[in-house]
Amino acid sequence: EHHLYGLSVDELFVYLMRRYLHPKQVIGDKVEAFYQQNLVAADFIAVHARGSDKVIEMNEFINEFDEVNRQYKAKIDEYLVTYNCQKIFLMTDDERIFQYFTHLYGEQIIATNCRRTNNEQGIHYQTVSDRVQLGMEVMVDAYVAIRAKAFIGNGMSNPSVIVRYLMGKSASDVYLFSQNMHHIPNTYLHNW
Repeated sequence: EHHLYGLSVDELFVYLMRRYLHPKQVIGDKVEAFYQQNLVAADFIAVHARGSDKVIEMNEFINEFDEVNRQYKAKIDEYLVTYNCQKIFLMTDDERIFQYFTHLYGEQIIATNCRRTNNEQGIHYQTVSDRVQLGMEVMVDAYVAIRAKAFIGNGMSNPSVIVRYLMGKSASDVYLFSQNMHHIPNTYLHNW
C-alpha cells in the first residue's frame, strides 16, 4: 500500500533526491558563478573519473576498475562528436587523472578548483580542516555536471551515479562504465 512500493532502485533514488535534496543557496550561487564564468557560451559534456581510494575501496572489482579508466578516452571522443561539443567538464578527486585528461584534451578541459589528491588516499580520508568545504566541492561539481549535454562516469562511484539520477536524461545521454553500484547487492552498504 505504500506509495514507494514497487519502485526500482533507480526510481527510488530519483524520488528521494527530488524530495529531500535541496542544496542551500550558497551551493546554487557557486554553481551559477562557475557556469557563467566558464561554460555558459559552450556546449559541453561532463565526465567523472575516479582514482585515489576508489582503487582500494573497490578491490574486488580492481581489474574492472582499471579497465574502466582505460576506456574513458574513446567514449569521450565519441560523445564530443555525437553531441557536437568542444568542452569537457571534468570531475575528479585525483590530481593524476586531472593531469592525464588535461594532457589529452588541453584547453577543452574545464574543472572547478577543488581539492585533489595525488595518491591512493581519498580526500575524505585525509586530515582536512574544513570537511564542509569538501562536501560543497562535490555538490558544486555535481550540479555543474547536470547542465551538460551528456555525462560519462563510473557506475562504481557514488558521485557518478548521483549525477546520473539528478540529470534525469535518457539512457543515451548518460553513460556509466561498469554496473551501477546500487544494483549490486551489498555494494552500496559495504561502502558506507
